[in-house]
Amino acid sequence: MAFALVKSLPFILNTQHPIEVVQGTSMQNTYFEGDLVILGGFPAQNIQVGDVVGYQATGYPSSGLIVIHRVIGIVAGNDGTILSFIIQGDNQVTNPFPDIPVPPSLIVGKVLFHVPAWLARTVYPVVLTLQEPFFPVLPLGLIVIILLLRVVK
Repeated sequence: MAFALVKSLPFILNTQHPIEVVQGTSMQNTYFEGDLVILGGFPAQNIQVGDVVGYQATGYPSSGLIVIHRVIGIVAGNDGTILSFIIQGDNQVTNPFPDIPVPPSLIVGKVLFHVPAWLARTVYPVVLTLQEPFFPVLPLGLIVIILLLRVVK
């Protein structure tokens, strides 16, 4: 059952990228390298300025590189259809300028919550292990930890 739950995360959270590891320093002091972010898929019209999203990096589709940055602007057509998002990392030293405009089709999800790196170093190997069917109890522990972090926040 727990194995099925883990395998169901993309369906439950409506994204093929429900868990991502923050890489680099572009989102400091919000997220740090090694933090885990939990993403949920949303229609483009439900993404607002200030939301942190994950998007498929242009030019890297085969690598699966997902960039985690903040929406700082939205470009919409005359009919209100969202044409693109203006996105930038929070660290103004490493990201003094916005990324290239990102079309809604490249957004893989909005950050729902995160697990700090110090805890992620323990949890992420478990997440990788959860893909093995002979560890049926570990997903429940992960879910309990994540829920506890949400309550403490």
